Amino acid sequence: MRALVVSCLLMILPIAVSAQDGPDVTSLSYLCERNVMVPVTFINPSDGPALAVMQVEGKQVALRALHSASGVRYVAFDEQDSYRLYTKGDEAFVMHMAADHTAEEVWILRDCAVVDQ
Repeated sequence: MRALVVSCLLMILPIAVSAQDGPDVTSLSYLCERNVMVPVTFINPSDGPALAVMQVEGKQVALRALHSASGVRYVAFDEQDSYRLYTKGDEAFVMHMAADHTAEEVWILRDCAVVDQ
């Protein structure tokens, strides 16, 4: 899985690095229900799609930003293990969509809030 994350980032990194000033990189930690900590690094290049890398359930997950009605929805590159991170301001929640015929999102973590760093 780690190799997949690295491969995804290596494919996208040239887009991010090509920006004259370089990408805006922000690392945050969210504290969620059951006192679960979810570290996330957001990569926002000036001329490409926003990305994120999230540590959840013992996995490092590479995500890409997609349009959302409000806030930002990040979806995993790995469609077979498709985690989703929804953010709005300092709040977030994490969902997962199985790669089977049900194709329904399932709650993983709710009530996540940025922890002061």
